[in-house]
Amino acid sequence: MADKADPDSSYPPASNPVMNVVRAVCAYGLLGTQLAFFLFVLELPYWLADRFFVRHRGDAFYSGQRRIARWFFRLFPFGQQRHVNVRRKAFPSPCVIVCNHQSTLDILMALMLPVNARWMIKGWPFKYPLMGELNKLARHIQVEETKAEVDSDRPRGYDTALNWLKDGVSILVFPEGSRSPDGRIRRFKNGAFVLAVDAQVPVVPVVLDGTGACVRKGSPLVHHPNAVLKVLDPIPTTGLKDAKDAAELKQRVHAQMKQELQNIREAARKPSYPRIHGWVTRLAMFGLALFIATLVSVSVYVTNWCIAEPPVYEGSRALAQEEITNRAIGDTELQILGKSWRRDRNGLHEIGLAGNRWERGYANARLTRELTEAQEELLLDKIREFLPSDFSFWAAKQLVAINNRDLPDFVSDAEKLEILGLTEGSVDHHPEEAPLYHRILNYHAAHDISHIFIDNPLVTTSDFVGCTSFAAWDE
Repeated sequence: MADKADPDSSYPPASNPVMNVVRAVCAYGLLGTQLAFFLFVLELPYWLADRFFVRHRGDAFYSGQRRIARWFFRLFPFGQQRHVNVRRKAFPSPCVIVCNHQSTLDILMALMLPVNARWMIKGWPFKYPLMGELNKLARHIQVEETKAEVDSDRPRGYDTALNWLKDGVSILVFPEGSRSPDGRIRRFKNGAFVLAVDAQVPVVPVVLDGTGACVRKGSPLVHHPNAVLKVLDPIPTTGLKDAKDAAELKQRVHAQMKQELQNIREAARKPSYPRIHGWVTRLAMFGLALFIATLVSVSVYVTNWCIAEPPVYEGSRALAQEEITNRAIGDTELQILGKSWRRDRNGLHEIGLAGNRWERGYANARLTRELTEAQEELLLDKIREFLPSDFSFWAAKQLVAINNRDLPDFVSDAEKLEILGLTEGSVDHHPEEAPLYHRILNYHAAHDISHIFIDNPLVTTSDFVGCTSFAAWDE
C-alpha cells in the first residue's frame, strides 16, 4: 500500500544514460577486480587466519568483505556516500541489525558497518560469481526459500542465527524480505524481531537511502551514486517475552525507520546537504586524467610538428642498384661502391666519397654500415645507463624533439640531401625510437654541439668528448 508520507513522486530521478554506462563499467570492473584479487591471491592467507587466529569461523572472511567494500567506495570516482553515526559504539555486542532494502548496492553499503555480523539472506547472494563464494566462506545464513518459510516467524536458519547471537556475534537482517521498487520502506516480516526477543538482545535500526536510485531492480546500469547510511539508536528488548511483544517492536522500528528515511530525503533537498566522501578519489582521478592528457598532447605535438621531414630528391638513384666490390691494392683491400671507396689499415678507417650530395651520403652509409650501426648501439646503451626506465627514456626523446624542432631550418638543402642519402643507405634497427632520417639529422647535430665541450676552454679543460678526423680535397 502506498504511503503518502513518503517522498517523492519523482522516484527514481532521471539521469544521463551515457554516464550510467560509464559508471556501470567502472563499478563492475572495480568490484570484479577486487573480488578476483581477494579469492585468487588472498584466499589462502585469509583461510589460515580464519582457521587458526580468529574466535569464530567466518570472522576473517567477513572482515575481508568489509575491506573490499571500504576500498570500493574509496576508489570509485563517482558519487557521494554519507555516513551518520556509523561507529563501533553504536552497536551493542551482540545485537540484531535491521536494514531497509532498496537494491543490490545495499550489500556493499551494509558492509561499511563496523561490526562483526552474520547476515540472514536469501539464496541468490550465494549464487553470485566470486561474491557468492565469499558469502559462503563468511558463514552467512541462507533463509526463506519457500512461501511457508517466508511467512514463518522462525524461518530456516533461525536456530543458526540464535546460536550466533548466543556466541556473541551480531545478526544482520533485511526485514522487508526483498528490494523496494519505489524506495519506500515496505512491510516488515516478524523473523528479525522474534529473534531479538528470544535472544534478549537489542535491535539496531539502520536506514539506507539512495541505493535504489543508483542500482535499480532489473537494470545493470549505475545511476545517481549518492547514498546515505545512517545508524539509529539501539532499541532494547529487555522485558519483551512473546510474539505480541515482537510484533509491537516491529511496528515501532518500522515507524522510526520510515520517519528517518523521510528526514534524510528532506535534508538531501537542501543546498547545505553535506557531500564529504570521494573528493580525494576525484582529485586523484582528475590529476591522472590531466597527466594522461598531457602525455597524449605531447606525443601528438611531437609526432606532427617536431619530427624532421626528409627532403625530396629527384636525381638518379642508380647507385642503390650497385653492389660493393673488393679490390686489392698492394697490401690493402679496397671496398668500392660506384666512385667511392673504403680502406681499413693500421686500425684506421679511410673513406673516399665522390658524386653529388645524395650519392656521397648513400655511399658513406653503405660502406660504413657496420660502423654506424655499432655507434648507434653504443649511444643508445649509454643513454639507457642514465635513463633506465622506459618512461624516462620516452620523456627525454620528447624533450629533445621539442627542443630541436627548428633544427632543419639551420641545415642547408645540400646537407639535407646528404643526410637523406645516409638514411636510404642505412638499415633501421630501431624504428621504434624515431624515423631514421630524423635520428641521423639529430645525431649529426649532437656531434656538432659536442664541439662546444672540446673547443671552448671556458666549458671544459678535459677531452672527455672525442671526434673523428677527416681530410678533404677539391670541394
